[in-house]
Amino acid sequence: MALVISWTDESDLRYANIVTYLEINWTDTETYSLESRLVKALALISENPYVYAISVLNTRIRKANIDVNNFLLYRVDEDKEDIKILTFCSTRQQPLH
Repeated sequence: MALVISWTDESDLRYANIVTYLEINWTDTETYSLESRLVKALALISENPYVYAISVLNTRIRKANIDVNNFLLYRVDEDKEDIKILTFCSTRQQPLH
């Protein structure tokens, strides 16, 4: 049974910022590629939530590499039967401080 995936406000905002960054600084090809890979990764996570590696800092969090430049962190809650996308990150941009 596939688990429901939800996004935190932070992860949603960060993803939107990355897409905007790609639209401004790259081509439509990169934007489409990211979206396509993300959809595939989310489908995989929904069906098999433990497929990606456990975070070294917190064993309740997993890291899914979407491509060489982007990854997301998520947490599985078996009691609620859902998955929460905690953050979405790009290695192309400077970290936010």
